[in-house]
Amino acid sequence: LVRPLPALYEVRVLGVSFMQFCYSFAYSGIATFLPTYAIRNNIPHASYFFFVYAISVLFSRALVRKTFDLRGPSRLIFAGYLFFAAGALVLGFSTSTPMLYLGGLLAGMGGGMVMPTINTMTMNVVERPARGKANATVMTAIDVGMGTGALILGFVAQHASYRVMYISVSI
Repeated sequence: LVRPLPALYEVRVLGVSFMQFCYSFAYSGIATFLPTYAIRNNIPHASYFFFVYAISVLFSRALVRKTFDLRGPSRLIFAGYLFFAAGALVLGFSTSTPMLYLGGLLAGMGGGMVMPTINTMTMNVVERPARGKANATVMTAIDVGMGTGALILGFVAQHASYRVMYISVSI
């Protein structure tokens, strides 16, 4: 049984889903290639990058709730993308463990702003009965972004360099 697109996905959240796709596409380059990038650049203790990233996400999510109510989602999304881009840019130029961790801190701040804001925006767009389908639409964007991002950014890293890949993710 093949269902038409509107039956599987919530069309009203396609814009928000595209924002999530873009974030996931970019994040896949970090999640997939950071260990190899660190090894090739002789940066030790790279695995702690993800710890720094996670703590940064938790910290920034605590700030998102009040800021969302006071300033609205647009500023949070914009700020989140800027923080994430700054983190990716720092990663692209990382030559040491502290620089790598700074990249994780900045990218995590961005992720902690973008993800919950997109989730809240999604739930605000649809009525309660459509929230499951809306959430599924956004989750699909995450999966497609992570999968296509890793594939395309891997191609960039292979044919240019990891540095070029991280810098391109920041754009």
